[in-house]
Amino acid sequence: MMLLWVAFGVGPVGCEQLIDFDIKVAPSDDRTRRFTVRVREDWAPIGAARLVELVGAGHYDGCAFFRVIRRFMCQFGISGNVTKQSLWRRRPIGDETTARGSNRRGMITFAHAGKNTRSTQLFINLVDNTRLDKENFPPIGEVVAGMDVVDAIRATGEGAPGGPGPNQGLIQRRGDAYLLENFPDLTRIIKATIRRPPQLFETATTTTPPRLPQIVEAPASATSESASRQMTGAIQFAALAAIFFAVVSFYVGASLARHRRSGPALLDVESPLVPGRSGAADKES
Repeated sequence: MMLLWVAFGVGPVGCEQLIDFDIKVAPSDDRTRRFTVRVREDWAPIGAARLVELVGAGHYDGCAFFRVIRRFMCQFGISGNVTKQSLWRRRPIGDETTARGSNRRGMITFAHAGKNTRSTQLFINLVDNTRLDKENFPPIGEVVAGMDVVDAIRATGEGAPGGPGPNQGLIQRRGDAYLLENFPDLTRIIKATIRRPPQLFETATTTTPPRLPQIVEAPASATSESASRQMTGAIQFAALAAIFFAVVSFYVGASLARHRRSGPALLDVESPLVPGRSGAADKES
C-alpha cells in the first residue's frame, strides 16, 4: 500500500484527499465539466483506500454512468476494458461493520452484490437515501463541489432486464463494445485525478516581492543541536508512519482473508435497490 501511494504521489488516505472527476455529459459536448469528491477514510477506511487505489490506477478514466435513476442515485465504475474489469472484480474488499456516515444527497458509496463483494462500482446519492445505511452501503466520501454537474448526468432508468438502461452483465462481458453499440449517449468520465485539499498548500496572498532573508551565521553548537532535533523529529515521524501502515495493512488483510474463506460468487449485478423494491437485486446468469 505504501509503495502504491509513493508511486502515484498521492500520500496516505489520512491526508483527506480530493478527487476531481472531469466528465462529458454527452459525447457531443464541447466542454468537460467537473465534480469533486472528498475521500472520507474516517467513515470507511477499507472502502476509501480502495477508491484511492482505483483512481490512482486510472480505472475510472473512460467509465460510463450506466445506471442513473432520477430522485435516487447515479452509478458507475465498470470499466469498458473487459480484461481490466475482470481483474478488479476478482479482488473484492470486505465489508465494514463499524463504518460511519450516512447516504445523504451527495454521498458516494460502493455498490455490492452481497456480503464482501465491493469491487469497483460506485454510486452517488441524488437524494437522501438513509434507508441504505442499514443495508451495508457505507459512504466513503462526499461531493464537495459540482453537485449541479452530478445532477446533469444523463438518466438511463433502471438497467435491463428490469428497465430500459444497460444490462450490467453484458457490460461486464462485452465492455464498451456493448455500450457504444446500444447506448452511445451515456455520460462518461474523461479523467479522475487525485489531489490534496488546497488548504494544505501555502499560496501567495500578496503581489509584494518577498524580502530576502538575512543570513546569520549560527554557532556550531547551535547548528548541531538544531540538526539533532530535526533528526529526532524525522525518526519519530517515520515510526508513527510505520505503525499507521501496519495497522491499516492488518485490517485490510484480515478483511480479505475473511472474504477468501467465505468465497462469494462473482455476481453481475452490484446495485442498491430502488425504493419500493424488495428482495435481492436481479442477477444475470
